[in-house]
Amino acid sequence: MKNNHIVSYFAWSIRLIAAVGLAGLLAACEGDSEGSSSSGQRPSRQSSSSAAASTNATTASAGSTNVVSPKNAGVILFMGDSVTTGSTVPDAAYPSRIQSATGKTVINAAVGGQRSVEGLNRIRGLIDKHRPGTVAIMYGINDIIHGPGVEGAADNLRKMVRIAKQENCRVLLATIPPRYRGDGIWDTRHTDLNARIRSIARGEGARLVDVEREFGQNPDLLQEDGFHPNTDGNRIIGALFFEALR
Repeated sequence: MKNNHIVSYFAWSIRLIAAVGLAGLLAACEGDSEGSSSSGQRPSRQSSSSAAASTNATTASAGSTNVVSPKNAGVILFMGDSVTTGSTVPDAAYPSRIQSATGKTVINAAVGGQRSVEGLNRIRGLIDKHRPGTVAIMYGINDIIHGPGVEGAADNLRKMVRIAKQENCRVLLATIPPRYRGDGIWDTRHTDLNARIRSIARGEGARLVDVEREFGQNPDLLQEDGFHPNTDGNRIIGALFFEALR
């Protein structure tokens, strides 16, 4: 696939391999399982046991020069929906790529189908449990599809950022991928929410991971459902988070 975004991704990948000596960002944890998508349907909700298994999947952490909090700077907590669980892509979810590329312990506490209000209800307990130095947040797709919509999602995300910062965590806040409705039509609600997410990141001192800007209006980075990233899109998200962690 030849486009500016993929070219940008490969340029990043070369720098990453040179910097950390790992190829995990490009090809770590490649799987043989088939991805799934369901156009117009809510991203599937994981069972509680599956979510718990995902949350508890960690590896040994390595030291980091980015000591940003009195908590464990070698632990990164990811929160989000099925875009973050990676349940719809045939290869590794982007948090797993971060783990491979950095050597840090990654806690993927995302749950498919969740909205920002559910993330808000869980964030303090997850921070207390895992003591992460960094919290990475990406919510909003399900808020737009199922409610409460743009304003409600923005309010919940702002509260999540504030809680994480109160707990002395560094915060990475991501815009959501654009949603392609077909026939050249893009969902403007995603654009509206992402504008608010950028404003929240600026106002609250969070590090912005601008997925929407990097994807642009390129349906070739999305699955057939129009909002889940495909393998190439997933790899680009991993590269963006890696850059934000440096």
